[in-house]
Amino acid sequence: TVTQSQIKMSESEFRSRSLTAREGENVKDTRDMAGQAPYIINTGLSFLDFNSGIEAGLFYNVQGSTLNYVGFGNRTDTYTVPFHSLNFNVNKSFGADERIQTSLGVSNILNDKRQQVFRSFGAQDQLFTNLAPGTRISFSFAYSF
Repeated sequence: TVTQSQIKMSESEFRSRSLTAREGENVKDTRDMAGQAPYIINTGLSFLDFNSGIEAGLFYNVQGSTLNYVGFGNRTDTYTVPFHSLNFNVNKSFGADERIQTSLGVSNILNDKRQQVFRSFGAQDQLFTNLAPGTRISFSFAYSF
């Protein structure tokens, strides 16, 4: 999905951005809409075999850099950095009436970080937050009566 969303700034926001503009910066009266990603990619591969009771999936998700906090005055805008999520799961049912179920899942296979950065004209992005959720492996076993 690709989107393009902008909003017209209020007079006070426009004036504030104009007064604090850097040399060479052309301040427009519109800006990115907060929370609206310019693109989102959700894709996956699934496998299901009724005979063996195996179901598996590999899924990838990412969304483009998104305005998170709107800057004002000398505070710059804060944007999310794209988080590349690759996840895998496999389930197996077996036994009488397939009452036994096992599952294995691996989340964040790429071990990506969730980051937010300060972003302003003519400057290199500066780190605002950096969360490292790590790769998570889960296993479950269930028996239905």
